[in-house]
Amino acid sequence: MGKGTVASRWTRWIVGGFVGFIGAVLAAGGAYLLALNGSAYYLVAGLLCLVAGFFLLRGDRRGLWLYAAMLAGTVAWSVWEVGSAFWQLLPRLAGPATIGFVLAVPRIRRWLTSTTDKASRFAIGAATALAAIVLAVTFATTPVFEVEPSASQALLVRQAQANTQWTSYGGDSAGTRHSTAAEITPANVANLK
Repeated sequence: MGKGTVASRWTRWIVGGFVGFIGAVLAAGGAYLLALNGSAYYLVAGLLCLVAGFFLLRGDRRGLWLYAAMLAGTVAWSVWEVGSAFWQLLPRLAGPATIGFVLAVPRIRRWLTSTTDKASRFAIGAATALAAIVLAVTFATTPVFEVEPSASQALLVRQAQANTQWTSYGGDSAGTRHSTAAEITPANVANLK
């Protein structure tokens, strides 16, 4: 066995196994979330990653195609779900984009697939670049310091204060991380467990 064959086999097992593992975790959590009437995204993304990992383990370029499709779909879903809010896009896109970057590295890509074609190379590179561009643009347009909330943010904060339920990551759709739990007061805070 040549050095390339051993490196290729190890690369396929590590990268394909990792993508497949991430897919299994996402699919399991996504199935549970869907059973609770939540988003179907995690189940679909998990299944795509699981199958992509299987193909990558076998050295089949379809693994690159499936991961690229999942990454492009993740970008679309993320922007649809949270808009251009960088701090809410970051956890949705950073991990998948990082894996996409690893898959796009020429040497790793050659070790992963027995045949390289320009189309799969373009697909994984374009999907990764799309995620990176969305993150870069939203980061560039995110204010560093905001002393006074805008009128729309103030309205969201007032609506959040009226609602005592923690309905979203960050407390509400504005990510204010503010709880209006009126039953907790300075007099009884020492009794919290």
